[in-house]
Amino acid sequence: MRKFSSLLFLFFLMKFSNGIAQKSAIYTNDLQEFNRALSLFTNNQYQSAQIIFDNVKTVNTNSDVQADCAYYSAICAIHLNQNGADEMMENFIKDYPTSSKQNQAYIEVAHYYFDQGKFPQALEWFDKVDESTLSYDDLDRFNFQKGYSYFSGNKKKEAVPYFNKVLNSKEYGSQAKYYLGFMAYDNDDYKMPISILKKFLGRKNTKKNYPISKPI
Repeated sequence: MRKFSSLLFLFFLMKFSNGIAQKSAIYTNDLQEFNRALSLFTNNQYQSAQIIFDNVKTVNTNSDVQADCAYYSAICAIHLNQNGADEMMENFIKDYPTSSKQNQAYIEVAHYYFDQGKFPQALEWFDKVDESTLSYDDLDRFNFQKGYSYFSGNKKKEAVPYFNKVLNSKEYGSQAKYYLGFMAYDNDDYKMPISILKKFLGRKNTKKNYPISKPI
């Protein structure tokens, strides 16, 4: 009887161990696929990466892995300019509120709306961003785009401090000075245009060109 019990215990132990091994193998394979997708993403192969991220999210039961897959899939959708890309990111924010990528998701949605010219919506998402977590370059982009979003909505007072933050930016400085000068000129403040407008109005921006007309 003892021998039978021992054999029965050994049988269940082996079965349990095999089950764990199979799950571990599946999990390891999923992570390999996730890393492959991440590599494709890093190399700007967004379509292929998105397919793999979606597949891994479907089969993997780890909530952190699922959250990361949902995030990167939404980012791929933004880069590919897919319909509903903003909804995908908003769903990620709603479905995974504890994800470490929440703040980055806020700014990605804000950039998405900004690039679409939907400045009021962009402002809604810029307001959610924790600026203290942004890198130097990301902060410059954040400040300029938030400033311009205010400017486009004729909220000049709100736009000024954000443009001021990027006056020394190599990428955004000349554009920020232009808009500050434009607002000063529009307000009949002629001290600023003398030092700024004269220097920058005649220049064409070499990178991104934003509308020069008066804000709505």
